[in-house]
Amino acid sequence: MNIKYFGTEVYPNSLNMCGIFVVISGAKNLQPKDKILFDEVLNVLTHRGPDACDSRILKTNQEDGFNVYLGHRRLSIIDLDPKSNQPFEADNYQIVFNGEVYNYLELRKELEADFTFKTNSDTEVILRYYQKYGTSGFGKFNGMWSLVIYDPIKNNIVVARDRFSVKPLYQIEDNGVLYFASEIKALKKLGLTLTPNTLAIERLLSQQLLDVDDQTFYNEIKIFPPMSFMELDLKSNTRTIKKYWDFTAPVLEKTFGDRKEVFRELLLDSLKLRMRSDVPLGTLLSGGLDSSAITTLIHEHLNDQIQSFSVVSDEKKYSEESFVDLLVKNKNISNRKLRFVPDEALDNIKNVLDVQDEPYGSLGVVAQYLLFEKIKKETDITVLLSGQGADEVLLGYNKFYFFYLKELKQKHHYLKLMGAIGSSFAKGTVVRQFSWKHAKRYLPGSTNKGRKFFKRDLHKDKIWSYDSMTERQILDINNYSVPHLTHYEDRNSMAHQLEVRLPFLDYRLVNYLVHLPVEDKLKSGWTKYLLRESVHELPNEIRWRKDKQGFVTPEEKWLKGAFGEYIISYFSQSSKLEDMGILDRKEFVEAVKSFRTHSKWLVYGDIFTVFITEMWLRENFA
Repeated sequence: MNIKYFGTEVYPNSLNMCGIFVVISGAKNLQPKDKILFDEVLNVLTHRGPDACDSRILKTNQEDGFNVYLGHRRLSIIDLDPKSNQPFEADNYQIVFNGEVYNYLELRKELEADFTFKTNSDTEVILRYYQKYGTSGFGKFNGMWSLVIYDPIKNNIVVARDRFSVKPLYQIEDNGVLYFASEIKALKKLGLTLTPNTLAIERLLSQQLLDVDDQTFYNEIKIFPPMSFMELDLKSNTRTIKKYWDFTAPVLEKTFGDRKEVFRELLLDSLKLRMRSDVPLGTLLSGGLDSSAITTLIHEHLNDQIQSFSVVSDEKKYSEESFVDLLVKNKNISNRKLRFVPDEALDNIKNVLDVQDEPYGSLGVVAQYLLFEKIKKETDITVLLSGQGADEVLLGYNKFYFFYLKELKQKHHYLKLMGAIGSSFAKGTVVRQFSWKHAKRYLPGSTNKGRKFFKRDLHKDKIWSYDSMTERQILDINNYSVPHLTHYEDRNSMAHQLEVRLPFLDYRLVNYLVHLPVEDKLKSGWTKYLLRESVHELPNEIRWRKDKQGFVTPEEKWLKGAFGEYIISYFSQSSKLEDMGILDRKEFVEAVKSFRTHSKWLVYGDIFTVFITEMWLRENFA
């Protein structure tokens, strides 16, 4: 098929995380004035790709104008040559791609007998792999991505997204025109009518859920599903969506020792793949088990010069600085710290809301944003490795322990049940971390305890419901945990032109871990037992830590100070949530005042999510 190209623009700079914007018109062809708007929309994503900008419009029918717009902004990570800029074309196939496919070198070897490559990029490998294998090839990609391909043979558009919601892709449809973008703020630039999504708001307020399915905080904007692809026929304008991958039970080794060896090999290979970069990289080091394991394994096995970055607090109760210091001294690892203070958090709440496009759950998101800002300003680092996903695949959260006890009881495994309870009190990590206030979101009927400021019962997903521990883990990976954590991390990092890679979310590792016996991951009251046993290079003080903090900030203390006073003032006159029939403003103010002196059931997130949702509504629906 002969295709005409219009309006290609390339602006190479110096710096393949990126931003994409795509338009597909199935109703009527678009005109030059539309391209002017689309280029403006694409430039909203400049922060995601400051190094090159390329837009291309395609005419795939006989009508005047064009019916496909492919826009791309590039942050160069692999193959810095401008020849790898996008939209990328080969044999009339076109691609715009946001992300990284880490095993592109292995995939390229499969294709070298069939194609002559003109770049060293993963982008060209992806397009050629699709050219040979079609959509069945997506299941071979190991990485994170959202992509759009024009197929000239089938005259269709193919859209695909990675397995675990790491790279974002949003869509909106209006008058027969379908728009895709890496961030919501780009779609807002189109000027279409948008309305707040009550379901998404209630999910956040009642259970701190975000990105559970295809719902965003705007009724009209949807999330493209992970581990899926869509084919859109440009002639008939019909579309189909299918999964290219799903969890499948592997054949497991018979002994724990053998399974431990397989796990370690998978983790090391995941790290090896994610160390591929043509720009400097480092690790995010919290002092916890997951990030310490990543940093240590890279330092000792893959790169002696790895740099690490940490956020710390002067509040010793909340800070893991001592564990950071212990590791970097023990292993002679380079480390830089960001000291997080309340004024910085308050000063950046609005800024981070703009970055995230939607409400977020805690000031920990602001701390992460400030850490990325510091890394960008003070170093030459472009790529960072993070421990995100380890808690979900290795049963690191307290809730998993209680889900496990529930399963043992349901299966009448009473000896195991008593042993699991006894060992956790004797030497494990779980009991000392338990809090009824935090557990309430998993107890049916308890989620509104202490929250009389809601005018009605809010929507609640049945996040306490599951049939097996394997299913429970998959629910967290697909719906309840990983998507919203990767949401925050992607927006915060890309706001500063940084790419974050997640070794624990290598699909081979994830699939293997969720199907292992629970006792490999939860044993004698220890969470993430397999990881503790496997990374023997770690100092024992970190390897067998009994406390778990994660990425924490002293939020409750701040709420009892100036931050709490600010929230009370913010709700003193009016409330959008009250106008929507969700919030009793005066009751909420009283709850904040009560929290500042004592709180039996309220947690910090109960107050913060109301505040940040209110701010989001005022900023977007004045």
